[in-house]
Amino acid sequence: PVPTLRSFLRLYTSLGAAKLANFLDVDEEEIVQEMMLLKQSSKSVGKVPGSEKGSHLDGETIATSDLNFVIAENMVHIAESTIGRRYAGWFIKNTERTMRIYDDLKNMPLPQPSKSATTPAGASSASASDAQLKAPRTGGQKVAWGGAKVA
Repeated sequence: PVPTLRSFLRLYTSLGAAKLANFLDVDEEEIVQEMMLLKQSSKSVGKVPGSEKGSHLDGETIATSDLNFVIAENMVHIAESTIGRRYAGWFIKNTERTMRIYDDLKNMPLPQPSKSATTPAGASSASASDAQLKAPRTGGQKVAWGGAKVA
């Protein structure tokens, strides 16, 4: 349930513990325990740069998750620290994709003109069937936007 809990916490900036427990179909006490487990598992003790002596336990606590939350009076307040990076990543990814598409289109050969467009206007030999296709319709059923128009 911890990955699911993490997903729900990413959706909100503040949320009641009872409502969160209801979303996950557990009781409120169990959800608070899961949140404390999530909070504790997202911390690590690291050595302070520059201090060569001492053990690793003498170092400082480092947050390993970009999701931080505080529980105050059965209300969970959530803060996410990578919102700006998400937008930047999305923008960069889509810009690169657009540039690839643009380069592909730019490097494609131009389409060849059809033979009917290359014949001179005076030398065209239009047959009777071509004249019928270009003439306006005078009879038959009228169709508008794919359906038969009732008169």
